[in-house]
Amino acid sequence: MRCKYYEKGMKCGEFDHELVFNSNGISSQNSTFFEKQEIGRVLLKTNSFNGINIIESKSKFYNPTIAYDSVGIKQDSFIMFFNLGQIICADYGNRFTLERNSHNIWSLEEGRSSSFYFNQNQENHSLLVSLEDNYLERLIEQYPEVLKVIYESHLKHDFTRWSNCDLPISSEIFQVLNQINNAYLMGDYYSMYIESKINELIILQLHEIENLNQKVVEVCKSSTDVDKIYEAKSIILDNYENPPSIYDLSKMVGLNRDKLKKGFKEIFNQTIFECLFEFKMHKAYRLIFDTKKSISEIGFDCGYSYASHFTTAFRRKFGFSPNELRKSNSRRCSCS
Repeated sequence: MRCKYYEKGMKCGEFDHELVFNSNGISSQNSTFFEKQEIGRVLLKTNSFNGINIIESKSKFYNPTIAYDSVGIKQDSFIMFFNLGQIICADYGNRFTLERNSHNIWSLEEGRSSSFYFNQNQENHSLLVSLEDNYLERLIEQYPEVLKVIYESHLKHDFTRWSNCDLPISSEIFQVLNQINNAYLMGDYYSMYIESKINELIILQLHEIENLNQKVVEVCKSSTDVDKIYEAKSIILDNYENPPSIYDLSKMVGLNRDKLKKGFKEIFNQTIFECLFEFKMHKAYRLIFDTKKSISEIGFDCGYSYASHFTTAFRRKFGFSPNELRKSNSRRCSCS
């Protein structure tokens, strides 16, 4: 894959990246795809085997930047995409926005070039799982009633995104993503375990998309109403440490409180409080993994004045305490 990076309209770099596989077909490298102090960084982690390709990307640019794939997609791709970071824009022949902490299923045609538009000084984090046709065909044999329609649409290039709007990453999907990330702990059972989790992931995605499509919007009857609900979500996540009250939020987006609450539940399948809680817990989870901040500091960063309140909330969400997660991560790092 060859990518060109543009900063303020000027090309600032062009880089090739080839996936390297070992003898058993598994690549789990952690490579610096691009790093230049005055521009930013891109870190890429790849893992490919048995028709499954997993690519995790983390990046940060110090100015508005465009990443352009100058080679284009080498083959038709069926992709389960998860945006775990901030809002970014993508262009695969048509331009669309990738909501933060959201997911969707993509179908991309061979030869089509792509571009990603990154805002300055924001942490970007995405995970995509690309399933090759041979793997999809095996899945269809197991679940024809679930996958046949979307696979046939993929072959006909009938869609770029299966759902017109990205869906929020639910706690169930987030848990499966974490299990995939820690699958190396399964040792010899790694491949079997990963495949089971990929199957679980696509079923969860399709189930959530189907629920959204079946739920003809009753409260939000216009695209303007839907846009206001998305604006409300953006406001509370931007101000998660000290979010506005429902009353203030309703005035900010121009919806009455009842329509705001019902519309939010209708579109995102969770209440405003549940959305805010999940966001803070996922942020805390990443901070425990990616930083050396103390647990109390992380709790404070996530809007909790008391460490005990944060620990209680975290345990209620994930079933284990922040300290237990940090110890587990420390053992993992010492073994790698």
